[in-house]
Amino acid sequence: MTDLKLNLEGLEAKEGRLSDTPDFSLGEVRQNIWDWDRVVKGSHLTNCWYQTACNFNIYVKDGVVLREEQAANYPPQNDPLAPDFNPRGCQKGACYVHRLYDPTRIKYPVKRVGERGQGKWKRISWDEALTEVADAIIDTATKEGPSAIVQGGGTRVMNIGSEGTGPTAFFVGLGAPLSNVTADNGDDHQGVAITLGKVIVGDSADNWFYSDMILIWGGNPAYTNIPNHHFIAEARYNGTKVVIISPDYSPSAVHADQWVPVNIGSDAALALSMSQVIIKEKLFKEDFVREQTDLPLLVVESTGRFLREKDFKAGGREDTFYFWDLSSGKLTEAPRRSLAL
Repeated sequence: MTDLKLNLEGLEAKEGRLSDTPDFSLGEVRQNIWDWDRVVKGSHLTNCWYQTACNFNIYVKDGVVLREEQAANYPPQNDPLAPDFNPRGCQKGACYVHRLYDPTRIKYPVKRVGERGQGKWKRISWDEALTEVADAIIDTATKEGPSAIVQGGGTRVMNIGSEGTGPTAFFVGLGAPLSNVTADNGDDHQGVAITLGKVIVGDSADNWFYSDMILIWGGNPAYTNIPNHHFIAEARYNGTKVVIISPDYSPSAVHADQWVPVNIGSDAALALSMSQVIIKEKLFKEDFVREQTDLPLLVVESTGRFLREKDFKAGGREDTFYFWDLSSGKLTEAPRRSLAL
C-alpha cells in the first residue's frame, strides 16, 4: 500500500438517496397515476448516445414517480414548413421508471466474498467501496504505471453527459488509456471513423426533411433512433424517396419505398458496384465532387495512396495533398478549406 489515501472530507449524503426510497407497491401506485403532488423535469440515460436526454415531465407523489410524459417543449424551426423536434422521447424512456423501482436493482455497494461465479456477496459502505477502489488505482498507477489501468464503458458506453464525461475526464487526467467504444458496443461505423476522423458526420436529423432521397444502409432508425425517426416519415410524406439496404426486413424497411435485401457480407461489393455505375454513367455533379470530395487528389499508382508532400520533398508534411490544376497545367497544393477546383 502507498501513503496516499482517498480524501472524503466535505462529502456528505443528501436527501434523495436510493436507500431513502419508501417501500410501496408499484401496482397500487399505478392505480392512482392522476393523484400527484408535483411535476418535475427529467430525462433518461438509456444508452442512446447523441440522441439521449429527451425532455420529460415527471409526475411525483410522496417522492415516488407515478408516470412520465414527453414535455414536447422544443422550440419551432426557422422554416415554418419544416417539422420541429417535438415531442421526442420513446418507449425506452417512458418505461424507465420500472427499472428505477425494480426490486432486483442494486442500491448500495456489494463486495464478492466467494469464488468468481458463486454469487456470494456482502454489503459494504460507500466509504469502504470508494477507499478500496481508490487504493487499487493508486497502487496500480504507482507500481505499474497508469497505462496498466484501462477505462471500460460496459453496456452503458453510449451514455453521454456527466455520466460519460466524468469518468472519461478522470481517466484522461490519470493518463490511463481509453478503450475503443467499439470494444463495448460493436455497431459503430469504424470505416467512417478511420476515414473521416469521427463517427458522427453530417447535419442534424431535421435536415432529412429536405432530402430528395434518404438511403439507410445497414441501419434501423425506426427501432434505434425513435426520437428522430419522425423526420424520415415526414420527409417521405413530403415526397422524399426512402431506400433501405439491409439483409433483414426490419421495422424501418416496412416504412421505406424500396428495400434492397443485400446478402450479409456483400455490402462492399454492392457499394463498389454502385460507385462504378455512378462514375461510368456520369451520374454525379462534377462541380460538387471537385469542391466537396477528395476525388481530384492525385494518387500514387504503386501504393494506391494519395500523393503527399513527404513523398517528394525532404521534411514534407504527411497531410499536404496535391491535384493537377487544369487551368495552369501545374502540380498544385490542395487547399485545406475547400478544394474548389
